[in-house]
Amino acid sequence: MVTTKIVVPFYPIDVKGKEDYLGFTADITGGEMVPVANLSKTQIIKKIIGQNIHVHGRGLPFPETSCLFAKRKIYTPHFNVVGVTKKSSVLRSKLWNRYDKIIALTNYAKKNFVNEGINPKKIERLTLAIDYQKYQKIGGGKKFRKKFGLGSREPFVLVIGLRQGKNTDVMAKACMKAGVKCVMVGATEKSHVRPGFEWLLPPKNSLQWENDRIIVTGLISNKDLLAAFDAATIYANSSNHTFECFSLSTYQCAASGAALCLPDFGVFDAFKGCALFHNNKSPDQLAANIKKYVSNKSLLRNNVKKAKKVAKDHDYDKVRRTYEEFYQRMGYI
Repeated sequence: MVTTKIVVPFYPIDVKGKEDYLGFTADITGGEMVPVANLSKTQIIKKIIGQNIHVHGRGLPFPETSCLFAKRKIYTPHFNVVGVTKKSSVLRSKLWNRYDKIIALTNYAKKNFVNEGINPKKIERLTLAIDYQKYQKIGGGKKFRKKFGLGSREPFVLVIGLRQGKNTDVMAKACMKAGVKCVMVGATEKSHVRPGFEWLLPPKNSLQWENDRIIVTGLISNKDLLAAFDAATIYANSSNHTFECFSLSTYQCAASGAALCLPDFGVFDAFKGCALFHNNKSPDQLAANIKKYVSNKSLLRNNVKKAKKVAKDHDYDKVRRTYEEFYQRMGYI
């Protein structure tokens, strides 16, 4: 009997509930999760041979080579390019083109995939989901502000994730230049992450900017994170384009009512017209955008209102329907 296998590098992930984008695909298809990290090649092949598969992430030989053993084959790369070098791009494109469908999470990724040799007819543009309704009633902002000494009305910038490639130094410098406090949330110590996931930690000395205006919370509870969303004036992202393939936190903060300061590359094109954009390596540009929001409440309110609409378009129920239609077309359900 043909069944569906959801082939992933590892599972579970740190995103839960409706926003678990791996469990989401298993839930719709009734598929079995196959994390390859702790399986031998033989064990992986036995699980997927002759089955329908939906593969997530990157990794050679697995999960990417799963297409050589399965019946129907779908691949969602959670990044924006096929390969980081010309050679790896050419080699991977040959492998990717053996899948029936490649899911691009943004139009930016789709364009890059085509430019790097993926058959355009194989590319399906789908997205990730957020639990939009949850962010309309989170609360807790006042307690969060009190806990971290932010005052009742003082504007502050929220940063989510501190690992390499997030350019935390750029955001810290920008906030100091703008004269606005910055709250940075994320794992900072080995005890905050599972063994083997040390890549989630910030690079050495990257948090040297911590002071009374740059507040590093470390890992916080989900309840406190939602409270941070509720309290934040501005959400800033300054990541490298290779480190953001969608950015759930951007959509979550948009839904929560934070104004957005985002890098000026295509992953964030959905927010054109309702966010302020900067070069991801320029603290001066980011500082100028932060100042614009702080000094122009009308601009801030208008961008927040429009960004909420973008976030709402990615609500779980709506996104789920698009996946159900896609899987039906592909013969998975």
